Amino acid sequence: MKKKTSPAPTGATEVRLELTFHASQARVWRALVKETGIWWPKSFYAAERTRFVIEPKLGGMMGEVGRPGEGLVWYRVIGVEKPNYLLFAGHLIPPWAGPAATLLRLALHAVSATETKLELTDSTFGKVGECDNEDGWRQIFDGHLRPHLEKSPRRRK
Repeated sequence: MKKKTSPAPTGATEVRLELTFHASQARVWRALVKETGIWWPKSFYAAERTRFVIEPKLGGMMGEVGRPGEGLVWYRVIGVEKPNYLLFAGHLIPPWAGPAATLLRLALHAVSATETKLELTDSTFGKVGECDNEDGWRQIFDGHLRPHLEKSPRRRK
């Protein structure tokens, strides 16, 4: 019996988000790369018993780290200019989405000494029909990073 395969519908999408936070650029950068595991939503984790990290260096990873040698790479860092931007290249794989390739840019711009704009651009190529990247990124950054950054200093420990 011959197995019949059909090509998956493919295409490209681009998500652009701009969010302004009431925090300095240095503070937003620190939260992005040093405190990621605190505010990144657990509901987005793909693996159990992991923590989320962003390593702000060429070749570094954005993803989940578990026991030694275990985890899940979401993206690799392909560009970095501290504290201005991070560029990532990654793959979406079943069962979470895809298959697809994705390029992500997170850029920070100081609006003032106490306000920073995050510009996010996510370009995805491949099987993109099942992904709602805009809603996901909005939940992560507006729903989780924002409260982490803008909580009362008295509550920070």
